[in-house]
Amino acid sequence: MATTHKRFNAIDTLMVDGVSSSEPMDIQNAILEFYQNLYREIEAWRPNLNIQGDQSITGEEQVWMSRQFEEDEVLKGIKLCVVDKAPGPDGYTMAFFQAFWDVLKEDLMLTFQNFHSQQMFEKSFNATFMALIPKKVGATELRDFRTISLITGVYKIIAKVLAERLKRVVGKLVNKHQMTFHKVEANYGCCFNSKWLKWMEFCIKTTRFSILVNGEPVGFFPAERGLRQGDLLSPFLFIIAMEGLDSMMRIASQNSWIRGFNARNRENEAMEQICHLRVILVVFEAYSGLKVNWRKRSIFPVKEVQQIQVLASILNCKIENLPTVYLGMPLGSMHKAVEIWDGVIEKTEKKLAL
Repeated sequence: MATTHKRFNAIDTLMVDGVSSSEPMDIQNAILEFYQNLYREIEAWRPNLNIQGDQSITGEEQVWMSRQFEEDEVLKGIKLCVVDKAPGPDGYTMAFFQAFWDVLKEDLMLTFQNFHSQQMFEKSFNATFMALIPKKVGATELRDFRTISLITGVYKIIAKVLAERLKRVVGKLVNKHQMTFHKVEANYGCCFNSKWLKWMEFCIKTTRFSILVNGEPVGFFPAERGLRQGDLLSPFLFIIAMEGLDSMMRIASQNSWIRGFNARNRENEAMEQICHLRVILVVFEAYSGLKVNWRKRSIFPVKEVQQIQVLASILNCKIENLPTVYLGMPLGSMHKAVEIWDGVIEKTEKKLAL
């Protein structure tokens, strides 16, 4: 099984500057340059966004969040981690830390105590291997690969303990409809005390990546923006960051800047509200650094929509037709048609067969 995965994930050919190349050094250099640029902050300054009425946590909760780390809490965090996930640069899985807790606990607790008092840990703990997984057979362009971050065991434990604390209060920080960053302090500095913010800042800003290309680590560069897939803190920080966008949308709705419209009968109103939506997304990108990938965005007209080309041009997105598939699920099909679920059933059966 491992050999099969290794063969499938191998990158033998890659499009480099529009030309297909099988030269290993060209492939490595192209991949390294692409991800260095992807994680490089291109703006020297970003504005802050202050939205009145943001939700917060109490002073007692802030103290609880930044309290001393206890042995039982750290051990619980280790036991909550999946034991057989691929290891990071240190080569240790969570199974190792669980099995040898009695031997390792003294050193681990010293690491946590230092992190609590100094708001830092050894930067080598935050070294990360980035594995490239092809989305399809025969992938030759970097956009056809998804990334998985392989994180060291010690950082994973630290992140899990912090994530468990954050889990207790995150519901108070975001709108209930959202519950179904690099710049955390820009949005929610008023919600956390300085110790917690320094912890988050250190965890995010000390990230260093090496790209695994055919099993060999290439490069070692900082992540100046974005969050790591695989970092146990990332889902919570992303939710908090996205609360800024949710707040902007709520304010736009309250002021009737976005209120829904009949695209078939009210062309001017449709264009006005689409423009408002575009402005909100541009402003959100400016302060957060989170950019909408318009190449992956589409507008789907239902029946006939006049000036659909104009509406699509405002959002700079494609025009597509229903039915389609969204997040693996059929969208816009006749809901009573049994055959539309064939693809979902087939994929599920394949997953269950692994």
